[in-house]
Amino acid sequence: MKKSKKEDLRIEYEALNDKQAMIEMLVLQNELIEKAEKNKQNTNILVWWFVLLPFLLFFLIFVLGIGGSML
Repeated sequence: MKKSKKEDLRIEYEALNDKQAMIEMLVLQNELIEKAEKNKQNTNILVWWFVLLPFLLFFLIFVLGIGGSML
């Protein structure tokens, strides 16, 4: 019979005292926060490119006249 994740965690943390368990939880929480911040930063960069790219294309095509022969 396969053990559940909850059972695995219970067995893993059962041997730790309260201080060790709290330190372990803080380390895991900090890792999650770091991953979320990295994801937020990458998403922010992607959104800026999705906003900036149409403006750059508009500028190149219509203001500089690169796309003039297309119209």
